Amino acid sequence: MKKKLIPIIIAVTVLIALIITYFIVEKNFSKVDQTDIDDIFGTYEYLWEENPQSLSSVHFDIENGEYTIRVSSDDISIDGFESVITSRYELLQALRNVSVIPVERFIDVKKENFSKYGFNDSKNIITLNFADKRVRTLVIGHNSGVDNEVYALSKEDGKVCTISSKTCESFLSSASKYRSKIICTLSNVFLRELSVHKGSAMVMSITEGDERDTYVMEYPYKGALVSARKIGEFMSMFNQIEADAVVEENPVNLSKYGFDDGLVVYIHDSANKHTFKFGDMAPEGGMYIMYGDRPVVYRGNIFLYEIFKEVNPVEYLEPYVHLYDLSEVSRVEISKDGKKCTMTAENTGDKKNYTFNGKNIQESDFIRLYQAVAGIYYGKVTDESPSSDVYFEISFVMKDGKVNSFKYYDTGRDYCIVRTTNGYDAVVLKSIVDSVWQALLS
Repeated sequence: MKKKLIPIIIAVTVLIALIITYFIVEKNFSKVDQTDIDDIFGTYEYLWEENPQSLSSVHFDIENGEYTIRVSSDDISIDGFESVITSRYELLQALRNVSVIPVERFIDVKKENFSKYGFNDSKNIITLNFADKRVRTLVIGHNSGVDNEVYALSKEDGKVCTISSKTCESFLSSASKYRSKIICTLSNVFLRELSVHKGSAMVMSITEGDERDTYVMEYPYKGALVSARKIGEFMSMFNQIEADAVVEENPVNLSKYGFDDGLVVYIHDSANKHTFKFGDMAPEGGMYIMYGDRPVVYRGNIFLYEIFKEVNPVEYLEPYVHLYDLSEVSRVEISKDGKKCTMTAENTGDKKNYTFNGKNIQESDFIRLYQAVAGIYYGKVTDESPSSDVYFEISFVMKDGKVNSFKYYDTGRDYCIVRTTNGYDAVVLKSIVDSVWQALLS
């Protein structure tokens, strides 16, 4: 019996030893873990920690000016500084800054020695007034001369400490800091109108077309179809527009900023009308900007200026030489190398009749050929003078009797030059013209 008990006693003893060892190790690990956390995060102290929502006002009597931020249940405002672009966000941030003040170190200073720390003649005093009638007063003293720290006093309880110079700077901003640099937000849902002026001279004007997602140029090529792709690329840049700085409010002399003959961009997006005025380049970088009728001069870099400062309206057009709606055309005459093809279309009411070189053809075949002829596109606009030799010619006879003729002049190279519907000369590859001609002959 005793022999049987010996293994059991040994097993129990080992088990107890393991349990004791586990708790010892666990306890030691817990101590190590706790020590590591303290080492990493440290312990922070505060002169005070208040809820900014409990404030009724904060009065700043500082070297950079005197003003009061007031708080109500549904609004936040500033007295002592007038601005049409006050930033609610910046005002709230100022309240948060003075509500929680981190301390570098506390110092035991008697009241009779306050003058040594710059508290008695301080020019920077901030008073917090609370909804429950409590008052806290922060007095900023001298620089301590150690680790960029500044002496600070909580006047009501006499606590003296040092705060970092960075914390101190957040308390002593001029009221001008509370002006918003956000100019506007452009909505990219759709575009109603876009126009560009240089001084008083119109450079380009575009409006939305009759059909969805179509745009038409009003100036300088009235009625020309605008590239939906180009407009889409432009609208993809729409977002919140923010300046780098506010230069001046209620300016008296705008000419010194270069607005007299500057670039003006007008945009009517899906939500609002926006007018941007661009002046001279600023010495600090960027350029001077004004928005709408807002009496504010901003400074910054905005994509609109880079896009439109040297804008070429042609770049916004669909690159077609001639693009007429088939419903407006009665006959098309095409000629090349002394040969001629004629297409006629009669489409009134229920009567539809399409011919090619005098023979009736299916509507689908006619439309395919017409699209090839009417949809010839150019590669670029040119100032080159063409020869008098005609390589290819197309005439559209409209239902009102008007004839619109286009002559593709030979250059002796691999392209032709043709005067487009919109009145400028464009380059068209001969390979494009030849493929259209082959489609007609096949």
